[in-house]
Amino acid sequence: MTTTVTAEPEILSNKSEGWLILHVGLPRLLRQFDRVRYWIAGYSPERFMAAADELRKISGSEALALLAAVPPDARLVTVQRIEMSDEARNHLHELVLALGDPEDASTPAAALLRMYPSITEPAREIPGDDKRAADVLLRRAADVLLQAGVDSWANNQLLDATRSLERALAIYRKIGDHQGICAALVNLSIAARELGESQRALEFSEEAVVTARKCGERREEVDAIENLGRTYADLGRVEEAIAHYQQALQITREIGDRFGEGHLIASLANAHALRGRFEEAIDHHLRAIAIAHEIGDRGGEGAGFSQLGKLYARSLRFDEAIDYHRRALAVAQEIGSRGGEEFALGNLGGVYMDLGRIDTAIEYFQQALAIARQIGDRTGEGHMLVQLGKSYARRGQIENAANFFRQAQAIADENMEQGGRGAAIFRMMVKMAAGFVDFSGSRKLPGTSSTT
Repeated sequence: MTTTVTAEPEILSNKSEGWLILHVGLPRLLRQFDRVRYWIAGYSPERFMAAADELRKISGSEALALLAAVPPDARLVTVQRIEMSDEARNHLHELVLALGDPEDASTPAAALLRMYPSITEPAREIPGDDKRAADVLLRRAADVLLQAGVDSWANNQLLDATRSLERALAIYRKIGDHQGICAALVNLSIAARELGESQRALEFSEEAVVTARKCGERREEVDAIENLGRTYADLGRVEEAIAHYQQALQITREIGDRFGEGHLIASLANAHALRGRFEEAIDHHLRAIAIAHEIGDRGGEGAGFSQLGKLYARSLRFDEAIDYHRRALAVAQEIGSRGGEEFALGNLGGVYMDLGRIDTAIEYFQQALAIARQIGDRTGEGHMLVQLGKSYARRGQIENAANFFRQAQAIADENMEQGGRGAAIFRMMVKMAAGFVDFSGSRKLPGTSSTT
């Protein structure tokens, strides 16, 4: 099908980026009409990555993403403003109607915005003087950037996360979206903490608390206060952290948020553990687990079991530690949490290491390592490689230990490219753990130089 697509002359004369994208991309898109229709019809969230790969092979797909960013009720008007044949217009109508609402995460429109997050900026021009529609697009752009920041943080891409979150914050400020401002500030504070930028983390958290209180957003206030508490805990100011957790806990009780209540009680438990108050920490974790059980939060129960296992191990009560780590493992397997399973297996390996049962520890570390590799958890993989290196070193198998430390070092170096306190600490841990092993494979015992 040969298609000529021309935007209105006055639009092109202004060289509007959004309309130029449509002018260039739509002819290419419509020449592949059947392929595009098949892509839209076959999309599902479960095959997001495969769909993204397919879309890269469709010429003009940026124009489709731009139309997806336009509010659904403005898309047909947009199509009418473009000069094209009746056949082309009918085909384009069919495509835009099938895109769905980008507010619904399961639709092709939502997927297109995730694949082309920057397209929301030029899409703002399409509604023209319609301020309401323009604000909708701005909010959608900020939401996409916010989610991109969260996703980057989850993948340990902290600098990318910060850039996306700062852009989202600027847009939320522009349109006066206080809820969005709070969300962006809290996430920026988390990223700043991970990057070791404690002062920035405090500033973001404090502003988030003020903003939430100003607009009466109680749940956002809880998130902001809790995050401020975590920042104080990171700085070693544990009593201030506890005071903020208690403030947030009081609000969750006032608004009837049982999930948040349990979460904050667990945070208080962790703070008490930092102070060495293990019995108080154990009591708080048991209370948090009881709430998780009451509301059917199996993931919360598993996390509580894991924390109790670590506390009992620190108290040298190894039988109880093993019992709770096994409970955490059972919950992770029940709910299909591969990450939780990896974590529990690693914790069990650690307890058996403390008991001197090296062979059993190695079995658990190897199981955890296999899962980390299956799910693409590079940081978890690095930690398990370090544990295996230490295990083999304790058995006197220095060649094997060096091999594991070399692999862990490669991951540590890879993580350092994104920077951040967590990456730096992990790299230091690898170097300390491997301090007596020459990576060339030779022994380097304390008090001696490595052989050459």
